[in-house]
Amino acid sequence: MKKNIIVVIVIMISFNAFSQSSHIFLHQDTTVLHAIECKWLVRLLSKNDSTKSLEKEKSVPLIILESVENGKLKATDPITNKIIPAKEIFTWQMPKDTVEITHDLIENLSKSKIIQQRVHPDDISQIRVFHDWFFDISTGKIQSNIKWVELIVDVYTSTGMFIGIRPFCRINY
Repeated sequence: MKKNIIVVIVIMISFNAFSQSSHIFLHQDTTVLHAIECKWLVRLLSKNDSTKSLEKEKSVPLIILESVENGKLKATDPITNKIIPAKEIFTWQMPKDTVEITHDLIENLSKSKIIQQRVHPDDISQIRVFHDWFFDISTGKIQSNIKWVELIVDVYTSTGMFIGIRPFCRINY
């Protein structure tokens, strides 16, 4: 009986050794990056490559938001999973306010305009990266496969008191 079990195990190992997939799934993980550190990394890479001098002063959140706006990436609302229209990425779920722009005293009429706030890339304090870790048997290296990235914004009260964070958008890969 022991010989049969050993033979079965050896056969299973040999089939695994010759299979097309040489990746072993290790772990799913969520990594939180701080936007300030990512901005530093972009500057470091730009110094080494003179062709990317235009990217010197851009933060990672700005690069991601501009890529969504240009249609290179698709962003979704992390709560509803609705796709965010590319042209609305900077104003998605941002507060709107009505502002009086002129007031005619003679006719007692006023004109107002709706102004919508825009998310500023500096308001994005964190980037969440959800990824799978794999071990490649053929090379002996551990690899990461990104599933999605979330941009996280800080939430403040009207008086300026910090009350927490919330996901602004999610980019699926």
